[in-house]
Amino acid sequence: MKLFNNDFKAAMKGYKAVKTVCKSAKFVVVDGEVIARAPDVEVSIAVDTTAHEQDILLDENTLSLLEKCKTEREFEITETEIKAGTKTITYTCDDETNEFVDTSDYKEIARIEQCELLACLKGVKFSTAKDDARPVLQYILWEGNNFVTVDGFRITTKFSSASTDMPILLTPTAYGLLEKLLDKKSDQLVSVYLDLDHTDKRYISFEFGDVILTCLVGEGEFMNYKQVFTDDTAAKLQVNRVELLNKLEFLQQDKHHVLINIDEVITLRSQSVTNILSDTVAYELLDGGFKEPLEIAFNPKYLIESLKNITSDEVVLNFTGGHLSPLIIEHNKGKDLLLPIRLNR
Repeated sequence: MKLFNNDFKAAMKGYKAVKTVCKSAKFVVVDGEVIARAPDVEVSIAVDTTAHEQDILLDENTLSLLEKCKTEREFEITETEIKAGTKTITYTCDDETNEFVDTSDYKEIARIEQCELLACLKGVKFSTAKDDARPVLQYILWEGNNFVTVDGFRITTKFSSASTDMPILLTPTAYGLLEKLLDKKSDQLVSVYLDLDHTDKRYISFEFGDVILTCLVGEGEFMNYKQVFTDDTAAKLQVNRVELLNKLEFLQQDKHHVLINIDEVITLRSQSVTNILSDTVAYELLDGGFKEPLEIAFNPKYLIESLKNITSDEVVLNFTGGHLSPLIIEHNKGKDLLLPIRLNR
């Protein structure tokens, strides 16, 4: 069969993405597509190939040799050798049987632009759990038009213009591959399909351009995050996001909390063994107020990560009660919830 070099380069992008995220991958050339495979993961790239009865599996060494043939327009591939211009690569093709995932009966559950899907994933991924003690906390929930992550200390949400028909849990493999394959500048639609008639495993498929990514859906019971976002408000303070972010980054010291005191201004204070740092931020009171100054402490890393992943110029700090009540950060694309640190009093 013939495989054009431009198609090979596109397929190699998918192969390298699978290999990076899944730690291993196989490169299979079939009639009309190249499929990069790992256990329960497939990235299919539509290519212009001539018909061939047998799937051809190329190993890592052969792929490296083909990448060196970057000046050749096309490759002529058989089960035993590859011709690239005047070059010939003789290799051994694995005879393993390939059983690919059949997505023909999947139901379309959403459509969303590539750039928006990528922005939503990156906008919440930072607050997934970093250990696998509770795998469900490593997932991203896509429910309606909300993308949500929870790590036990905070909740991060991002709104999207697209809505899914049913809630789905995106695994680290799924959103890791999407991050590598999606184009942040493209407004091309991604069609999302879900396996409704699954038996022991449920798959989800993302189709965009010449690419189809198919992988497992996450399993488990996700936190009912909506009930945690309370409407009760002690005070709502509007602040400049960039100003607050810059001052928190200056105050951040390794493993030390930031103490926030709210009176006529917001006073930020961080104390280590050798340094005491402080700064102030002005605010506009939108609702409520404090009968006496509020003192509350947070992990500055969590505040900084939230503010870095917000695009609006202004944010609203919604204080829901006393020094042990959560802080809700409201912005134009969603809202984040952060738990405070208990102070020794």
